[in-house]
Amino acid sequence: MVTASSRNYGGSSPNAGFQGTGEIAASPGRLASFVTQVLAATGASKVDIVGHSKGGMMLRYYLKFLGGVAYVSTLVGLAPSNHGYTVIESRNDEVVTPYTSAFLSGPGVTDITVQNQCPLDQSDHLELAYDPVAMADMLNALDPSDPVSVPCVPVVLPVTGPAGPVPPF
Repeated sequence: MVTASSRNYGGSSPNAGFQGTGEIAASPGRLASFVTQVLAATGASKVDIVGHSKGGMMLRYYLKFLGGVAYVSTLVGLAPSNHGYTVIESRNDEVVTPYTSAFLSGPGVTDITVQNQCPLDQSDHLELAYDPVAMADMLNALDPSDPVSVPCVPVVLPVTGPAGPVPPF
């Protein structure tokens, strides 16, 4: 299994500073090409994918309409504006409202609210992608055989980001 990461889809160009503005239907096609390249280069049969915000919706489109379900082992959504398999969300999300609309029920689905694990954590929609609680949950979803502990420290503040050093995993 291979984890594909550090990709942006949906900007005016792949290197544009601002991403997530393009047509949803165009981004999954670029993702499909990238997944094909990763699988060919590594010999892996499936990938793990993490999507934040619109990236979660785009990944679901890839799975549902472009056959991505055959190539994806685990999908983790961080504050997705649609449903995923493991969904990590914040009660303070000001984009996906109500925050519970990011969640999905059914077999094989795990819905996680960061404040249920750490009431001190005040991360919102944007900070969730940098939040140590969410990152620990993401790592645990991607590799449940080697769990990391979930920290509970008030390092993420709404809108402003980390208030101090982020604890190592």
